[in-house]
Amino acid sequence: MVRAWLFLVAVLLPTLCVAQMKLIPQSRLDSVANPRTVASRLMVEGGASVDLGSVEESAIANAQVVLTNKGERPLAVTRISTTCRCLVARCDARVVRAGESVTLSLTYYPKGHPGAVTQRVMIYTDLSDTMPTAVCDVRGYVRPMTDRRGDYPYACGALLLRRRSAVFTQSRTERIACMNGGQQPLRIVRDTLLSTEGIALSCEPEVLEPGCEGDLVITLGGMGTKQAPRLFVEGVMAPPSQREIRIITEKKQ
Repeated sequence: MVRAWLFLVAVLLPTLCVAQMKLIPQSRLDSVANPRTVASRLMVEGGASVDLGSVEESAIANAQVVLTNKGERPLAVTRISTTCRCLVARCDARVVRAGESVTLSLTYYPKGHPGAVTQRVMIYTDLSDTMPTAVCDVRGYVRPMTDRRGDYPYACGALLLRRRSAVFTQSRTERIACMNGGQQPLRIVRDTLLSTEGIALSCEPEVLEPGCEGDLVITLGGMGTKQAPRLFVEGVMAPPSQREIRIITEKKQ
């Protein structure tokens, strides 16, 4: 009897596992790898690919892309998305008039991404909310580094920081490179008791393993106080004076 049950389980188990698997259609996989664009005359000058070259993992790479509207009607840029939060794209204008060009500024944060860079920027306009009007591939290579503790001169307990202040001009989000210089994983969050309301803090990655690097992502929201905003991190053993990150707000001239 036992042998019969074992034989039945051996026969049915593969069938049950296959039945529970969710198969992704090949057409959907192809659409992610090679997204279709809506028919338009918005062109990426120099080709739809940007080469960042060889980038040091501790550095930040910048590039620019020129978009030209070769059509007969203006196009309103509704949103810009990237395939990774490590790649930020900003357009210097929201409307591309017929026959005119705008600049797309790219900033790539290679921390924790050693090796080949294969990212994508998708520009959406008022032509379609579901299909991008233009697509730009971003490629390059990130050179990994071995010991980067010397690149982080500021200590916040076991959390090492590239800088202790975040300067905000037009952007509402700033990043500070960080590293876990301790022996235990760190989960860095915002100290809700000491920090000003309206300031958001997250760490990428969410859990910073010993010896690993990441980014503190700081975002300014609506702050209901006229006092200078203050931000303190939580998740490390250190007094408040060492856990504060200075928030500097400046208006771009």
